Parts: sequence; C-alpha cells; structure tokens
Amino acid sequence: MSIQLYPFQQEDVQHLQGQKSVAILNEMGTGKTIEAVARDFQISQEADGQTLVVAPLGALDTWREVLLDLQFPDLHRDDVISITDGRDDFLKSLIKGDHTIYLMNWDNLRLPTKSVKRTLWAGDVLYPVLTKTKFLHVIADEAHKAKNRKAQQAIALKRIKTVWKTALTGTPITNKPDDLWSILNWLYPKVWTSYWKFVNYYTIVHEETNWATRKSYRIIEGVKNGAELQETIAPYTVKHKKVEVAPQLPEKYYSSITVELDPKQRRAYDSMLKNMVAWIGENEEQTLVASAIVARLQRLQQFAISHAEIQERVNRDGEIEQHVVLREPSSKLDAVMDLIESNPEQKFVVFTQFRGAVELLMARLEAAKIEASIIIGGQSAEVRKDEIEKFISERQIIVGTIAAGGVALDGLQVASTVVFVDRTWSPPLNAQAEDRLHRFGQKNAVQVIDIIAKNTVDRGRAQKLIIKRGWTRDLLGI
Repeated sequence: MSIQLYPFQQEDVQHLQGQKSVAILNEMGTGKTIEAVARDFQISQEADGQTLVVAPLGALDTWREVLLDLQFPDLHRDDVISITDGRDDFLKSLIKGDHTIYLMNWDNLRLPTKSVKRTLWAGDVLYPVLTKTKFLHVIADEAHKAKNRKAQQAIALKRIKTVWKTALTGTPITNKPDDLWSILNWLYPKVWTSYWKFVNYYTIVHEETNWATRKSYRIIEGVKNGAELQETIAPYTVKHKKVEVAPQLPEKYYSSITVELDPKQRRAYDSMLKNMVAWIGENEEQTLVASAIVARLQRLQQFAISHAEIQERVNRDGEIEQHVVLREPSSKLDAVMDLIESNPEQKFVVFTQFRGAVELLMARLEAAKIEASIIIGGQSAEVRKDEIEKFISERQIIVGTIAAGGVALDGLQVASTVVFVDRTWSPPLNAQAEDRLHRFGQKNAVQVIDIIAKNTVDRGRAQKLIIKRGWTRDLLGI
C-alpha cells in the first residue's frame, strides 16, 4: 500500500476498521478522500468485489487521480472507469463487471420515470443496473446531498446493494438537525429506522397550526440528547476540525475541482480555439478577433470561466472598441457556489483575474443571500478597509481580482481556504495571492483549491506555471 497518512488519519482509519458502515465527518481540507481510499484498500484485502464512488461531478477526476496515485501499487488506469468516460461504456462495464472501481456523479442517481412518453437514461436505463449490481463497497462523497429522505438521490442511493458503506461529509447538517437522519438511515437502516422517532428524541419540536387549513405542522427549533447521540454513533464516525489537526498538515496544500463547460460555453470556447475567432453575442453574429497570442490566451481563459458577449464602447478618442462581458452560464461558478453552500461555517477567499467574474459571482451570492465582501481595482482605501473588516467580523466570503486583492492586503488570514477561479500566468503573482492567507496570524494549514475547466487552457496553464516555478527554484534556490 503506497498511501501515506498523517497520524490523525491513521488513527481514524484504525478506529473505523471492521465497521461495515462509517461516516467520516472531518472538516473540509482534512483529507477525507484519502481516508476513504485507505479504508477501501483495507476492505479490498479482505474480499474481492467492486467499489462504487458517488461524488459531485467536479470531483470525479480528483477521485481517479487519488485512487491511482495513492491506493494500490498494481491498480491500473483501466481498472477505474468514470461515468465521464462515456455513459454507455460505464453502463456496459457495470453489466459485465469488468472494472474494479466505478465513479459516478450524484446527478445520475435518478429513479425511473413514471411517464411512458419520456425516457431518462439515468433513471430508466442506469438505475435498474445499479440496483441489480452487488457492490463490495459504496462511498458517498458529500453525503449531505442525500439529506432529504424524500429526494430521488437519497432513495436511489439507499437501494444500491453493498456490503460496506462510507459516507464523507464535512457538513452532515446543512440546514436542520434532522438532516443527519437520512445519512444514518443509509448507513444503518435497521438501527435508524424511523425519521419521526429520530426527530422526537433528538430535536426540540414546536407545533403550530395553519388556521386556514386547520392542520398542524412541526417546526424544529433545536437539539436535545446530543451527548447520547454522539456516544451512539462514535464507534462508526470520526470528526475533526482543521484547527485541531493543523500541526499535522503541511503549511500549504493544493487540490483541484474539475468541471465540464456548459454546452453554450463549449461552443464559444472551441470556436475561439480552432479559428482564433469567437462567435458570441445574442445571435452569434458578432466576432471577436484575437490575433495576438496573449490576447488569445486571455480570451480562452475568460471563455473557460463563463459564456460572454461583445459590447461596443466609445473610447476617449471617439473610437469604437469591443469589450468582452462575461455572462451566465458558468460551470466554474457552479462549482464555487457548491463549495461555499456545502461549507456554510467556513470562510473562503475567492480570486480571479477578471472583474467580470467577480461581478458574476457576487450576483450569485446575493441571490443566495450570502453576504460577501469584494476587493477590486478603483476602490478607495476606506472602502477596501471596510470590506475587509466586515469579512473578518461577519461575512463568510471575500471575492477579489488577483491584481487588486493579491498584494498589500492583510486580514484575509482569518480564512484558511483560498479558491482560484482562474490564475495569472505569473507564478509570483499567484503565490502572493495565496500568501494573503498564508502569513503571520494564520492558525491553520492553508488549502488552495483550483477550479479547472476540462479540455481548456486551464490545464496547460497549470503545467506552464509548474515549469516556471521550477525555473525560480533552480535559479535562486527558492
């Protein structure tokens, strides 16, 4: 086994060893995926069988990399198949059972449709095969996505047959205390049988009456018997906050989330890539010509973030200039919002090169009623100070451009997670942005997350940045 665990991770895996169903409830950034891989390795040593991983779409590539890099010395790329490799190939492999590990996303956990006029591949084609397959181990990454006991994803997950189960989530309760029941019910359905029994025993419920309908309903107001619940589930759960295990983590560590471009984005991106001309705008009748390599790369990065349109403006000389304006949809911002909403108690710093991306994300946060601070060029010193102070004291998110927020900014070390929607082509500028968190006053290890759009300039830029960092290291020893 080639996987290397930190001491607290070794203790977690040892504590859970032998338990048929477990929940790893550690905070984001503490390596839940690696612990699950280590557990899967242990299980595979005891019996032969197949593992199914259900995870967010953007995490599937990361799961493949972790499994291949950290798990079995003899595990080959052909032993792992993802639904992103092609859904029909994925289905055929399930039927034949000719892969060791299967990776699929939550959105494809669907029940059969009741309509005879409409057929959905996930529910009508994939679901019957999934529920007939007997897996050795099922891993539910971001298991809180099954918190709603009546939702299709929760129902479908619970109908998949398996011997071993592992739930991963840093936010098992995202809204109300009863969110936890559905996860526990999946893990041990014979123990956690009744939702209402759980609600009545572990939550404080207030009954009210709708006088229009004369019907009563319950409102959950709090928690009771929490210590007893913790003792009950202790044998098959582990939970750590990042601050508790920070001394064991590296000072700064990296991960990525891979996304597929929205079809509308993909058409514009591929057009730019192939012809150096992107046809965008409402009727796709306007053109943006990017003749210079730098301009082309700039446009490709923008198109990897979101869709866009051209707006014409008159400059100071009276000449008409074309400007790119970022618009929805955006697969990258989908991933950022999912990360933020799944970890409501964590502070995040989000960086991008482009002001348009900042504005798009701020609009989304406002729609979700999540207060956020903003750092962009042109702000006065007083405004910047006010935005930072509000982030430190009360807000969960601060969003900024790398140019404006990546240098000469203090106070962001109250967060320990920085997310890059995209990066510049300059390693020093990127490092300076990371180090807004990784500086004096930081009590935790800093997690750096890159949002990578699949089959775009993002991957090449990441490789080029590694090369450039290597030049600096080789030349100056730093």
